[in-house]
Order: sequence, then C-alpha cells, then structure tokens
Amino acid sequence: MSTTTITKMSRVKSAIKAFTILESLLVLAITSFVIILFSLTIGNTVHIVRGELFVAQFENSYKHTQLQAAATNQEKVFSASKRTLTAGDTIVEVPKEAELSSFSVKFDPRGNNSSMKKMTIKLPYQQKSITYQLEMGSGKYKKTIQ
Repeated sequence: MSTTTITKMSRVKSAIKAFTILESLLVLAITSFVIILFSLTIGNTVHIVRGELFVAQFENSYKHTQLQAAATNQEKVFSASKRTLTAGDTIVEVPKEAELSSFSVKFDPRGNNSSMKKMTIKLPYQQKSITYQLEMGSGKYKKTIQ
C-alpha cells in the first residue's frame, strides 16, 4: 500500500464518531422511560380485562346454573363467599381484580329463584361496581353499573 492510501484510510476512520457517554446515558434514560410507561399501561389494561372477564364468567355461571336446574329437574345453588363462587357443581375462584359480595341463590327444579337478593361485583381497577337485582320467581336479573 502506498502512503496516500494509508493516509486516506486514517481520515475515513477519524470521520466515524461514536456516541459519547453523555449521549449514551441520554438514549438509555429515554428508552427506559418509554419502556416503563408502556409496561405500566399494559399492566393496568390486563387488570381491567381480567375484571371484565370475571363479570362475563359470573353472568355465564348464573345462567348455566339456572339452565342446569331446569334441565336436571333438581334444585341448584348459586352462591359466593370470601373469594369463591359456587355455581352448581362448579367452583370458580374470584380474581384479585374483582370483589364479590356474599350471597346464596337457590334455583328450584324449574329454574326459578325464590329471592329478590342483590349481588354486587366491585371492580377496583375500574372504580366501578355492578349490581344484579334478582327478580322474584323468574330467575332473571336487572343489571346496574355504577
């Protein structure tokens, strides 16, 4: 190699600059902030979705227990206490994203209930509560969201 080629290569090498420590720390700080912000948003969304899924599961379990009582011509119980929901022969654990009031509803062999109880589900991550007011005899309910 000639001397001029070596000189040109050294100029090219010196034209390429790397990040300084300050620039690297700035990029790291911005990236960390964006990642933390994104993970907090995703975490909160997961809690909201889990709460809504439990509400859907609760309503489905209520209807299924009612249909099961009518289909088998046997009395079935739909109840909740502490952190468990009992729907006929099925036991469902209440997730931490929902708080369920204690109650017990009996369905007669025709699938009708004999109470006008209120059942309440609180969803703390959404700061709302859902109240189900049972209708006497029909097994239907009125849903109120607050």
